[in-house]
Amino acid sequence: MEINKQTNENKMKKAGYVGIVGLPNAGKSTLLNHLIGAKVSITSNKPQTTRKNILGILTEGNSQCVFVDAPGFIQSPEGLNSYLENQWKGAIEDVDLLVFVINLDAKREGFDKVMDLVDSISKDKIALITKTDLNYDEREIIVERELSERGVEYFKSKRKGKSEELQISEGFKERILNSLPESKGFYYEDELYTPQTLRELSSEIILENVFRFLNAEVPYETGVQVRGFEEKPGRYVIHADVCVSKDRYKKIVIGKNGETIKRIGTESRKSMEREFGSKIFLDLKVKEKEAWNKKKGGLKEFGYA
Repeated sequence: MEINKQTNENKMKKAGYVGIVGLPNAGKSTLLNHLIGAKVSITSNKPQTTRKNILGILTEGNSQCVFVDAPGFIQSPEGLNSYLENQWKGAIEDVDLLVFVINLDAKREGFDKVMDLVDSISKDKIALITKTDLNYDEREIIVERELSERGVEYFKSKRKGKSEELQISEGFKERILNSLPESKGFYYEDELYTPQTLRELSSEIILENVFRFLNAEVPYETGVQVRGFEEKPGRYVIHADVCVSKDRYKKIVIGKNGETIKRIGTESRKSMEREFGSKIFLDLKVKEKEAWNKKKGGLKEFGYA
């Protein structure tokens, strides 16, 4: 046993970064959570829930893969959308392998943008065709053909029932791990699955529930700030603000008799307790910070800088 351990430790390791990119609401965050086996990135049925590059770490044997879940492709000269654009562009530049997530329910215009990007990038890349359970048979044939014509290896995924669990065609994870370059060591400790702090994760979980319970443009005008995060015996005490860009949104977020913000708080607390493995006391307030998502100072204050 001691000899085997010695041999394994001396074996050259492999480590690298893999970017997960695609259109908004393509299923990138669901894919990351599936690969890591834990909730690392928030999900929603609304586009642009992910606002910054989220890292998830998969360590298996002598290989460590650091996944970068990027916001969906968007182009904008200013404000929060400009930050999102810089995030996905950064994810493309700084990785060893790109996984293009191509959702079959995308409009043709969006799909063409993804294909143009596939054509423009020379680094190692593969594609994952998502939402194959939605029965877009003709569209699936077209996507497969266009990827084949470009010489891009592709895999497929579908949801298992109504859950976020995915069923991905065989060989997908192996292809990713085989693409990693040799390394003298890992970037992160073996047992770590994300470098995000619990404070950062709590902010993301609250934002996830803002997207879950609010409609139309309101979630996109909303940011979350954690004012206090304290670990006490047997629980975490968290004080956070749900901030809106206009005063008229406050009533919508609060809801009749405070019901909406109460639901956001309750579901956020339950999710945190599942993820953190501890009791949570969550104090959630609603505040206005005028045009926070359009001002450089406001974006920096919310961590989007």
